Amino acid sequence: MIGPPTPSFRDEKASEKHLEDTNDYEYGGESQLPTPTVLSEEEERKLWRKIDLRLMPILCLMYLMSFMDRGNIGNAKLQGLTTQLNLTGNQYNIALTMYFIPYCIFECPANLVLKKFRPSIWLPGITVVWGIILWVTGFFRYLEYCE
Repeated sequence: MIGPPTPSFRDEKASEKHLEDTNDYEYGGESQLPTPTVLSEEEERKLWRKIDLRLMPILCLMYLMSFMDRGNIGNAKLQGLTTQLNLTGNQYNIALTMYFIPYCIFECPANLVLKKFRPSIWLPGITVVWGIILWVTGFFRYLEYCE
């Protein structure tokens, strides 16, 4: 005896229909992109070499600076940062928190901004802005200004 379709069968059919419907939509403006250029193996190898020579040095430098920026705070504490700045109790931990929480919060949105701006504008822009922020923090000589 064949009865009405089971709920799981109906859900499966609805899921298949949904998948068919999503193929009708355009994602990411693909229809506006020009047709890709067909490159020979030699031309592709030269293109990758050119990209490597122009992009990799600056990306490596930026990664190195980012790593040094994040890692040097521990070295600074070992070299006497807390005594030079007269930090007591949890003040050092509060300073670290004030740095790392915004760093974590803004990391993902900053990567999403790349959809709006080209990397050639975005990466130097955030590097300059971060340099300005660090430069301005040098004007705060005493913790009382921040409290």
